[in-house]
Amino acid sequence: MARSRPGSAAGFGVYDGVLFKYSKAKAAQQLAPFETITVSFLTRDRGVVARFLEDCRPEEHRNSLTVTMYTVGGSAGALRRRKRSLDTVFVDRAIKQRLVERFKWFLGAETWHLSRGIPWKLGIVLHGPPGTGKTSLIHALASDLGFDIKYIKSLHGLGAAFLSGRPGDLFVIEDIDTIAGSLSRDESPADAWPRRLGAA
Repeated sequence: MARSRPGSAAGFGVYDGVLFKYSKAKAAQQLAPFETITVSFLTRDRGVVARFLEDCRPEEHRNSLTVTMYTVGGSAGALRRRKRSLDTVFVDRAIKQRLVERFKWFLGAETWHLSRGIPWKLGIVLHGPPGTGKTSLIHALASDLGFDIKYIKSLHGLGAAFLSGRPGDLFVIEDIDTIAGSLSRDESPADAWPRRLGAA
């Protein structure tokens, strides 16, 4: 509940028994004016902030996730896609279970990594012919675990995606074997080798 006059630029409130302070500021030099709202919680419990942000999400966003595409020119725009259940993906059940268990362990292991000086990062390679459910599996995993998806289509897009990344993002490099642009699945390694060296 808020403890300030409606429309005021700053005030205090209480959420889940925790006091917070908020302030509002209007952008001065924008073609389309908008407001920035800053909220500061007087607690060390980050879980309060996460619950607050979740409660603030519009209802239509709670059942969807954001998908952003990154190409040579950077972000090609974002769209919202409805979440889907892992049960709707026709992939071996043991594979799905192993991936979910691995992700859940990783998400709760930040302290474990930091205490050992290991970067808190997880990389997973999915391989198989087109149409075997890799993209659908990624979408379902993101839905189940609360991620948004950043699809990376080029090396230039890779940098832009990482610079704009947030803790709740799942980075997906599609067709990593051809992402450099000069590579192709249509040629054998022997044919590609001279061209990579700049030979005619």
